[in-house]
Order: sequence, then C-alpha cells, then structure tokens
Amino acid sequence: MMLLSRFWYAILAILAGVAVYAVFLAVGQYNRRSLVATNDVLAADSQVVKWALQIDARRRLDAMLIASVDKGIQDSLVGCIDKEKIPQKSKDDAKKALTAVNDKIPPAYKSDVMFAVDRDGRVVAQLGFDRQLAPLATADDFELGGYPAVFDALHGYLRDDTWVWGGAVYRVVARPVEYDVSQPPAGAVIGLKLVDKKFAQDLSTLTRANIAFFAAGTRVASGAGEGFDEGSLDQVTGELGKLDQDQTWKDKGRSDVRSLGDGSYGAVFTKLDGEAYDLGAGFAVVRLRVSLPQASAFITQADDKDKASVSLPVIVGIILVGILLGIGLSFLEHDMPMRKLAKEAARLRKGEIDLFQLQAVSRGYRSIAEDINGGIERVAEKGTGAPRKTADLESILGPVPAQPAMSAFAFPDSSASEAPVMMPAVPPARTSPSHPGGPPPPNNPPPAPRTQSNAGPPPPRNSPVSDPHHVSAPAIVEQPATIQQVPAALQQPLTGPTLVNKIPSSPEPMKPATALAAPPMNEEDESTMVAQIPREILAQATGPQRTVDKETAEWPHVFEEFVKTKKQCNEPVEGLTFEKFSLTLKKNRDALVQKHGCKRVKFTVYVKDGRASLKATPVKD
Repeated sequence: MMLLSRFWYAILAILAGVAVYAVFLAVGQYNRRSLVATNDVLAADSQVVKWALQIDARRRLDAMLIASVDKGIQDSLVGCIDKEKIPQKSKDDAKKALTAVNDKIPPAYKSDVMFAVDRDGRVVAQLGFDRQLAPLATADDFELGGYPAVFDALHGYLRDDTWVWGGAVYRVVARPVEYDVSQPPAGAVIGLKLVDKKFAQDLSTLTRANIAFFAAGTRVASGAGEGFDEGSLDQVTGELGKLDQDQTWKDKGRSDVRSLGDGSYGAVFTKLDGEAYDLGAGFAVVRLRVSLPQASAFITQADDKDKASVSLPVIVGIILVGILLGIGLSFLEHDMPMRKLAKEAARLRKGEIDLFQLQAVSRGYRSIAEDINGGIERVAEKGTGAPRKTADLESILGPVPAQPAMSAFAFPDSSASEAPVMMPAVPPARTSPSHPGGPPPPNNPPPAPRTQSNAGPPPPRNSPVSDPHHVSAPAIVEQPATIQQVPAALQQPLTGPTLVNKIPSSPEPMKPATALAAPPMNEEDESTMVAQIPREILAQATGPQRTVDKETAEWPHVFEEFVKTKKQCNEPVEGLTFEKFSLTLKKNRDALVQKHGCKRVKFTVYVKDGRASLKATPVKD
C-alpha cells in the first residue's frame, strides 16, 4: 500500500541528502580553490609591486635629466673639481639651480630630497634634506660617494636604489652630470622619494594591491585598495618578528604565503632591492581569504549580483513539479482507494450489501475490509446464535480441474460410451394404491451396467461444512451397475423447489457392492447441502422455470467477478461456463429460500485463503 508514494518520499530524501552532500563538497572545494587563488594573487601582487617600483624609478630618472643638463648645476660642479674645499659660490649656485630644476619636474615625479655631488662624492648642495636630518646637512664632510648607486652615477651610469635613513625608507635615483664627453662626469644629481602614506596609496591604486612598507621591524607606510580595511594591515607588524625563521625569506628575499591573525588574511613579504635589502626593509602585500565557514554561507554571504544570477523560473518549476508528483501519487494510492472503501461503506450502511465486497476494495485496504466483515459476522453470531460463515468455490461449484471431463459439470460426449451420473440422495418412498408396499417400476428399462474401463475415476468430493450459509459441493454418487427402481416420489411432480440431501431407507435398499452413499451429515449441513439430480427429474421437481428477475439479473455480474477473482488468485477457469454456474446458484438459492423463508438470496465473491469463494446471503426485505 502506498508503494509509489513511499518511493517518492525515498527519492525526495535521497535528493535532499545528495543536495546537502553536494553543498558540503562545494564548500570544501570552494575554500580550497579560494585559498589557492588567494595565494596566486598574492604572489602576483608581490611581483606587480616590484615592477611598479622599477617603472617609477625609471620615470624619475628620466625626470632628473633636466637637472643633469642644467647649466647652473654643471658650472657649480665643475668649479669644485680638484678643489680641496668646496667653494661657497659653487654651493650657492648649485642650491639655486636645484630649486629651479625641481620646479620644472612634473609633480608626480618630483623628488622630496635632491643632492648635487661633485666628482669626489661630496655634497655641493642639497634641497629638502635639512628638514629631515639637519645635523648631517650642515656637516662640511657630508658625502654620498660611498653608496653604490652614487658611485656608479659618478662613473657615468644611471642607477636606482632604496635607502633607509632615520627609520624612513627612500626610493633613490642617481644620474651623472656631464659637461664634456671627453672628460669624466663632473658629478651627479641624486633624487630621493620618501615612502610615505601618499606614495604607498598611489602605488596601491596603480597595482590594485594592498601594500604595507616596513623597516626596522615597524610598518612605516601603507595603502589599501577600495573595499579593503586598511586597519587590518596592522597585523603585518606582528608577523615581522617571525620572518627570520622563514628560510625562503632568507634565501630568496620573498616569503611564501603567510597567514595573518586568525587566518582570515594572507600576506607575502618581499625585500626591497638595494641598500635596504640587507637591512630587512621591504613591503608586504595582503589579501582577504574569502572562505565559507559553513554551508549556509552560500546564502548568507551572497550579494545582489549572486542572487540575480539564479534562474528563479527553473527553481519554481522544479518545486512545482515535485509538489504535483507528490500530490498525484498520493491521490492515486491514497485518495482513490479510500474513496472506493468509503463507497462500499456507504453501500453497507444503506443495506445494499451485507458485507464488504473485497473485489471492489483496493488491495491495500482489503485487510481492513476483511476485519470489518469479520466483526459483522461476530456480531451476527452473538445476536442469532448461529454463525454466519461463508462458502467457498469448492462448496458451491465443486472442484474444477484444468480439464473437467470428470467433474461435476461433465457431460457425455461422442467419445465415451457413458459419462458419470450425478445421483441425488433419495427421500423416503411414498406408497400409492397402485403400488402398495414399494415404489412403482421404472417407465424405462435400466441402462446397461457400467464397467471399470469406461466409468473413469469418480470425481472428487468435499466434506460438508457446518455453516448454515456455507453451500457444500454437490454429492457425487456413482450410478449402480443395476438400477432396479426409481422411487415413486420422483416420478410424480413436486410442488416447489424440493431439494433433498439425505439418503433415506428404501423398501428395496441398494446393494453395497453397487451403490455409494453420501457421507453422513449433521443437522446444520442439511440446510445447505445440495445434491445434483438429472435434469428430467429436476424439471419435474421444480415445476415451471421462474422468470428472470432482479436477483438472477445480477448473476452474470457475479459470474464475471468470480472468473476475474479466480484469475487473480491464479486458479484454473477452463470448463467453467455461465450455464453451469447459474444452475448451481439456482439450486442453492432455492434451498436457502425454502429453509429461511427469505425473498431472495444475494451471492457475492470474495477471496478466502488465497482462493476465490462465493458467499450466499439470505435477504428478507
């Protein structure tokens, strides 16, 4: 019962389990791929920032070309050649020239500090440095020739570098100042750009990376992209003390991806090229690791764009199809069978039927109908004192083999000399004036005796049932070898459907060797046990055939239901015809009408012990 609906529930449960399993797998895969993607992006950010610093240095070198060819700077540096002490005039002219040149450089590439150094590396003039390190700026022996970038520039090379002065980081460019192509450079001009908040933010905007510059174990400047919390860059400082334990950082100048804080952020640390490399100065690029802590985060962390990408018609369609399938299966397996059961219950309440017709009830509810029928019968037993038991197919029709040549419904054919005869039990003989003391002789001569070769085996015979409504199988009596007389009572027409089922004593009893009597029966069996008699005698006993009424009009339907039920129970139906079926129903109807004084008898089909059976119910209204 409800097999399809249960399958549907199982399918829904499986689909739900698969969906949840898929979501958990998706969360794990997403987090893993997100981690890999974040690491790749951080490595790319680190490389992009290095390239951006190099490009910025090249552009600043190009901007310093104005200073290297400026006439005032060239003359002031030439005046210092071979001088033990830098002339004051050269200092003043160089200072003025540096100020004028810096004003001509585009604002994006102006230097915060500028130096003009002579051929020996001594500082002739400077611009902006006195605000940073005033003691060094006023010293007479202040020189920069010892820095690799300045040394290379004094020998005619363009160089860029990174210096750490006073805890601050500077990007440095150095360009030689040449006045005669046949002579070594007269000196060099050096520009320094302070790595501060503005520099870091401009670089972050250009590279779309979140950058934090650090030196001496401290973050000195930082810049964050749009939508990124710059305060989270403070976590970089806490990781700086751990870099010395990173072997990759020591060997390659760049760390692997490192987790910051609780692991929500990843960072890659990179050393700055130049003088700052050995001082541990560098920059860190930071990214937020996007991960899903749980499966529900697919919904809670989705934004409007994510939700807009979902096809709502498809989702609604899937939901509707699932609902309709569930309702359809429930209607097919629950509502329809329940309506059939309710319909039969209504018929039972109106009195159209005495018991549930099991073939009209769906298979899933037949056990309920059987229980109700059993309860009705038990109530009837308590009220009348007589059990209301049912008759099965064997009781009404007798055994019906696959080929019923020898069954209760067999008829003689041309191939056999004599078919078995179904003899009824004979009532006590009535005397008549013409034949005192015994029945009259038969009108016809007795038939030839039947031998073993043509008689065939006797048909099977069922034992009687104690149920007054249980219709027993016809008693089969093999015709004796010699029939001496037919009782006079059977030669005279009988009034009414007189059906006798007991073998009384006879003035001339049959010889035991030639006659087989029906087995003894109790009192209850006498009410419904019917013996089959020849058609000629039956016609005389029953009188004119009754016209077809409402009762017999139902018999074709009962026959169809009986055949259908037998097929459902995998019982043979070969040789079972409506003529045989209706004849047996008529016999049992007449017997029950005579016994109970009812107006009609209602026959219904049901299944008992896996076999098709018939129930005969007297109806008095």
